[in-house]
Amino acid sequence: METEQPAGAQTVSSLPHSIHHVNFPSTDTERTKEWYCKVFSMKWVDPKSNTDVLLLTRGTFDLHFTPISKDEWRRMAPSHFAIEVEDWDGFLKHLEGVGVRYTKPVERPQNNSKFCYINDPDGATKLVATDKDIGQTFEKNTFGSFAKQNNMPCQAIVTEWKGFYDKVKLTHGGKPLLEDSKATCPIGGPGCITLTTHGQVAEITEQDFEEADQNALAVLFPFGDLTDTNSYKKIPPQQ
Repeated sequence: METEQPAGAQTVSSLPHSIHHVNFPSTDTERTKEWYCKVFSMKWVDPKSNTDVLLLTRGTFDLHFTPISKDEWRRMAPSHFAIEVEDWDGFLKHLEGVGVRYTKPVERPQNNSKFCYINDPDGATKLVATDKDIGQTFEKNTFGSFAKQNNMPCQAIVTEWKGFYDKVKLTHGGKPLLEDSKATCPIGGPGCITLTTHGQVAEITEQDFEEADQNALAVLFPFGDLTDTNSYKKIPPQQ
């Protein structure tokens, strides 16, 4: 038996056609709601239930945010999503108007589209220290008593940074500091301030091993294939 679809009727596909929503962690859902409503003109959705999840919508897409503690946030990997805008220059002016900093726009060679990054309040809590962090820039701004000041509390004033990463320049002109960067204080002298815990710890991924020099890996790690997650099983026992 054959059936025909009525003229003008739309075909309903069994395949997915779009993302309904994405869910991200938030350490302060009220702050998150205020920021996304201000920056992206999103609207709060009443969940009409006892859930703690923050629901926001733009009409064309939804975002959900699950409350977590600050300690949980520090253990989580960074996340990102992309939002498309029709008026690129107009949206950048909007970001400037609401006080949101963005990275230098980059143009994709495959289709000449542009993109840049911004941070929401949770993402912005992990700042990038740069050579522009001059003056009384530390949170407590003291390193304890200081002999050159008759053992009075040290008042750190940074006048200059050395050893920063000069191949990257952020939108405000700053260049990121490295783990061996040193700062000058007018009392302590050049390079008297060093970093003990820099927080910028890289995690080695499978892609790093794939792009590494395999001959060098074989020399450095002769007992197993590091691209194999089970390579530790191949290491022979100690005699």
